Amino acid sequence: MGPHGRAACTACNRSGPAGVHSTVVAQLNRRLESDLDAGFVDLVDEMGAMVVSVASRVGDPSSAEEIVQETFVRAYRWLSSQEGDLDGLEIRPWLASITMNLVRNEYRRRGRRPTVPLADRSAEVLADPGRSVEERIVSIDATDRLARLLTCLPVPQREAIVLRHVAGLTTRQTAVVMDCPTGTVKSHLSRGLAALRSQLTDPTQESP
Repeated sequence: MGPHGRAACTACNRSGPAGVHSTVVAQLNRRLESDLDAGFVDLVDEMGAMVVSVASRVGDPSSAEEIVQETFVRAYRWLSSQEGDLDGLEIRPWLASITMNLVRNEYRRRGRRPTVPLADRSAEVLADPGRSVEERIVSIDATDRLARLLTCLPVPQREAIVLRHVAGLTTRQTAVVMDCPTGTVKSHLSRGLAALRSQLTDPTQESP
């Protein structure tokens, strides 16, 4: 199915320190089913930050606002077509899938990869040896050096890292959104994180 379908809705609920617990997701589904307009306000409140992160860190930050708006427009249209029947809907990977499709459309339209300016204020966080690359990915703002390094990765590696470690999807959910086997996702994650570790410990290896 397209971004309005349930292709990204069959994976398990998100887990992780910043995740929305399954009970919260279930409550959100019920609110959407009982009152779409009121529930949709809650949806934006609960999931807006995740959509912004995916749009700005996988795509071009200059297009993120437009992509976020269009994501929620498409989400509302699809939800309104379901007549309150949201059985099986997994909201987080579903919204991530819509966002990713829009980002990919923007790739094709522009014919280039996104660019992110380097910001010196990220240096202290990046240099913290007590934090893993995964932890730093979550905490660094989209205008910082780590976001710049993400744009230097091959697109599949960047997508996998952002979906798994920024959006907080499970590996299985990430595979659903990327439409590839979980083993492929694990490979993208391993290679991408290894490249980031190398660049963070040896800045001379950063691509221009």
